[in-house]
Amino acid sequence: MDDGSGIAPDCLASLSMNSALSGLAARLHKVRRLLLVRRRGLAALAAGSAVLFAVSAATAPPPHTVRVWTAARDLPAGAVLGS
Repeated sequence: MDDGSGIAPDCLASLSMNSALSGLAARLHKVRRLLLVRRRGLAALAAGSAVLFAVSAATAPPPHTVRVWTAARDLPAGAVLGS
C-alpha cells in the first residue's frame, strides 16, 4: 500500500528503526569514549573501593563491653562500699 510518498510503509518502519539504533549506537559510543578517557581514574577508584571493602570485612567487630563502677582512690582491704 502506498501513501503517495513513493516509499512503502514497511520500508518507513525499518528506516525509523535504523535511525533509532544509530542514535543509540552514537550515545553508546559517547559513553564508551568517556569511560576510555577516564579509565585510569576509574581503575584507581575501583581498586580503592576493593581495598576498603576488604579491610572492613577483615576487621573484627568491637568487643562487647559492660559498664562497671570503679573507685576514685585506693581502698583499704575489707572496706564496705556504700552509695
